[in-house]
Amino acid sequence: MLPSSKPFRFVLAVEVSLVGLLALVAAGNVSSAKRQFFSDLVQTVVVLLACVCTFAAAAKAKVYLRRLWMLLAIGVAITFAAQALVTYFKNVAHLSAVTPWPSDILFILWVLPVLMMLLPRTVQETGATDWLAVLDFAQVGVVALTAYLYFFYVASVWQAQGHQMVLKLLKLQGYRDAALAAAFFTASLMVASPAVRALFTRLWIFFLLAVGATIALLSSWHNVVHSATWSEVAWCIPYLYLTAVVATWREPGPAAARELRAPFRITMISQILPVCIPLVVLFMSRKIALEQTTIAWAAIAASFCISATRLVLTSETQRRIANELSQTEIALLQSSEMFAAAFHSSPDAISISLLPEGRYVGVNESFLRLTGYTKSEVLGKSAAELKLWANDDHRARVLAQLGSAAEIKEEEILIRTKSGEVRNAQLSAARVQLVDGTGILGMLRDVTDRRRAEEALRASEERFRTLVESLHVGIILLGPRAEILFANQAALETFGVSLKDVLGKTSAEIDLTVIREDGTEIPFEQRPGPRAIASGQPVRNEVMGWRLAGAQETIWTLVEMLPLYNKEGKFERVVAAFSNITKVKEAEESLHKLSARLLRLQDEERRRLGRELHDSLAQSVMAVSLDLAQMARASTPLDKKTKQTLSQARGVLREMSREIRTLSYLLHPPVLDELGLVSAVKEYALGFSERSGIAVSLDIQPDFARISEEAETALFRIVQESLSNIQRHSGSLTGVIRLQSSQSGVQLEVCDAGCGITGASSNDESNQKPSRLGVGILGMRERMAQLGGTLEVLSGASGTTVKATIPVASKASDAAPSHPRG
Repeated sequence: MLPSSKPFRFVLAVEVSLVGLLALVAAGNVSSAKRQFFSDLVQTVVVLLACVCTFAAAAKAKVYLRRLWMLLAIGVAITFAAQALVTYFKNVAHLSAVTPWPSDILFILWVLPVLMMLLPRTVQETGATDWLAVLDFAQVGVVALTAYLYFFYVASVWQAQGHQMVLKLLKLQGYRDAALAAAFFTASLMVASPAVRALFTRLWIFFLLAVGATIALLSSWHNVVHSATWSEVAWCIPYLYLTAVVATWREPGPAAARELRAPFRITMISQILPVCIPLVVLFMSRKIALEQTTIAWAAIAASFCISATRLVLTSETQRRIANELSQTEIALLQSSEMFAAAFHSSPDAISISLLPEGRYVGVNESFLRLTGYTKSEVLGKSAAELKLWANDDHRARVLAQLGSAAEIKEEEILIRTKSGEVRNAQLSAARVQLVDGTGILGMLRDVTDRRRAEEALRASEERFRTLVESLHVGIILLGPRAEILFANQAALETFGVSLKDVLGKTSAEIDLTVIREDGTEIPFEQRPGPRAIASGQPVRNEVMGWRLAGAQETIWTLVEMLPLYNKEGKFERVVAAFSNITKVKEAEESLHKLSARLLRLQDEERRRLGRELHDSLAQSVMAVSLDLAQMARASTPLDKKTKQTLSQARGVLREMSREIRTLSYLLHPPVLDELGLVSAVKEYALGFSERSGIAVSLDIQPDFARISEEAETALFRIVQESLSNIQRHSGSLTGVIRLQSSQSGVQLEVCDAGCGITGASSNDESNQKPSRLGVGILGMRERMAQLGGTLEVLSGASGTTVKATIPVASKASDAAPSHPRG
């Protein structure tokens, strides 16, 4: 049904009301003049409303149906014009009924647009105008007009026959409508489109009703000349029906494809009519010219002009078709040559076979190489005869699939060559139309080597996976956003998780906290995986701790990250390998604690020995020296030799006292506890210069504050060891001690201008002999590690620099020194 069909139903109701009034007038006692005027007016309004409805239906229809509705609307509009002229001539101009009226021509010619509906569709449904069809029916219109003039419009004929001419016109219209009803009935049976068939069915009923109206008019001819009768009511019925068709119209379905025109119809329209119609017009105009010369010459000129125009358009169309056929032939030739070139040069095996027996009619060289047969052995035989299929059941399934579908693509099959070898192949085939019937165009691609390579790769991957799974080292595969794609059993056991819990997640998404060796947390973007992805560079030998959410234990690992790239050099993924070094870290921690305890015990022992030497042995030596002095001053005279012996003994005691005091100072200077690191370094440097002859300069920050006892002891031992190394190894005559303090920590530097460390790196302790009081560079590093600091040894040809740094956490507050004595 058309959209918004309510207005059409309203129009139909108005028409029914008007026809009902007309029926009442025809049955009532109304004067003849008034009845005639009312009858003509009602007929005019009914046709006008039907015309408006058909134009509205044409506006709402689509493509080909719009064309049909528009042609019908134009025909109804011509009928409205004819009926309006009749009303005017009867009731206003009062022309005689036995004279020819212009409305007669319109009543004859209004069916020409309707006849165009029966034309075969010669253009695609794009809205283009079929000018050849327009010219053909313009020519038919000229013929019809000329025929009317020939038979009816000659004045002498009307004068001679009078009312009989009107009857002839009515009968002619009846015959015409009957012929149109038969034509549309036949077309409705032949047309393919459901929508067009429905429209044509309604139109043959319309013309059948028009025939009935004409019969009613002829049967009451003796009354129609004088007054309105029931024949006028019958005349309105077809147009009421047309309005009802518009109001209830519903398209049954989409328009079907364009019907093919019969060759006979094409010949009639394109060849015979353009030649015959002007001759017919010329023949009939000969008689018309006796009374209406101008009209006759106009009809002849219009007919021949239309015919000439049509012939020009036909010639242009044929020329265009010839050009298109030539271009199509060239394109087909090129396509044939390209297909032949592709067919013979293709690396894939291509064959053409006929259905249903499957005999080969064409194969290329690749097919012969693949199967091992010669061309003469293949042509004329089927795949079943050659036993090309290793599996006959599979062949039957493929043929059944081709029977139901137009093509198949990349079907995996097994083929058997002439030698009996079975190979893997991919089959793509399609049904094609050949000269000898339906055939199959098939293409075989040998994928045996690829399948073997895939199988070997699969086996290799399985072996590699087994190897990876059995490794005690954790292996994890990371994707482009550092998500986990794979993890071996060692990795899962290390963290105590399952693969399904971590697959596709990042370390941040599984609530895994990552920490450095100093205990600070590592943000996600600074972790080894994201860093390797961002930089594209490997990450090697990085120690970090992992802690799951809610767990107290830290898992320490040694991590390496290796980015992987594809053939185009684009990043794909990262392979992460890590070893669980938690037990190693625990052992190192135990060693650090043991080393720290040993160093503390060593310092305590040195302090005790120093005090013992200073407080006990030194005092005993002093007492012996005093006793010897008293013996020398005794009243009893001593001989010269005895005095000399006493003097030497006192000298040895004095030297022993100095050595004891020096040894006590070296073991633990008391000033370190009493006055702090700065005073101890100054005093020790001065004593070292006096003992060794090496000039030591000091660069100490003036406001250097006291720090923790452990830090001061460690830095003092580094000064001792460094100066001892200068004296024994460097050969330098100068040394520099720098001591600085900042917000970040305390920094000590001991420099010399000697020959540097030769034969060993700054981190190698194997060639150094420990001094009497020192523990070497390793001992110094151990002291710094206990305090969270670092020790660097920079050695070159210009000398060696020992740099020790202790973080600010080891500094003591000025308000609350950590020394119990300070």
